[in-house]
Amino acid sequence: MASESLAEKALKILSEKSEKARVTVKQTILQEKIGIKKTDETIQQYLSRWNDTTRPGLLALACEAVGGNPEEAIPLQSRYIS
Repeated sequence: MASESLAEKALKILSEKSEKARVTVKQTILQEKIGIKKTDETIQQYLSRWNDTTRPGLLALACEAVGGNPEEAIPLQSRYIS
């Protein structure tokens, strides 16, 4: 069995560090209903595959690096996810 590459390890860490922010964003967006069935379905379909981990994961790691609580960074992580 091949060992996990450094890139795979980094992506795994970023994914773990950004999980709560991604869930928060998805829940917030899904609460908003456009009222047009096709549009609402398209948004749900997009979010089911959307998985931004890099920026929010790096924010959490930076927060930890300076001694901060990454839980307190979730609003910032969630604010600018695109």
